[in-house]
Amino acid sequence: MESMTRRNFLWGAAAAGATAAVSGCSTNGGSSGSGSSVPDASSYPIDPDGDDVKAKWTSEKTRDGWTKVTQEGGATLGVMDATKIIQVDGYAFKDMAVKTAIVSPLMRLANGLVR
Repeated sequence: MESMTRRNFLWGAAAAGATAAVSGCSTNGGSSGSGSSVPDASSYPIDPDGDDVKAKWTSEKTRDGWTKVTQEGGATLGVMDATKIIQVDGYAFKDMAVKTAIVSPLMRLANGLVR
């Protein structure tokens, strides 16, 4: 048996971590069938909830000026602008839609709008 060195230990730990990460991947291709709760692609964009839906999240302003959103059984979000939070099915999401006509040249370049 080979002696256990720090390099061998790190190599083995990295290999075990990569194996665990790959084994957790889905093989169904992201389809919405077979019990998945992901909406069908034809239903996008999804409209935010109205005022009648109970929120499953709370928010708090931090000392640093950003808003922390904590959800029941969901991800914790952080946003600088609390108006960018939308609610769908009671859960909070960051609104990533660009709602202004002014888009920085760097963003347009990154999105392939400028050549």
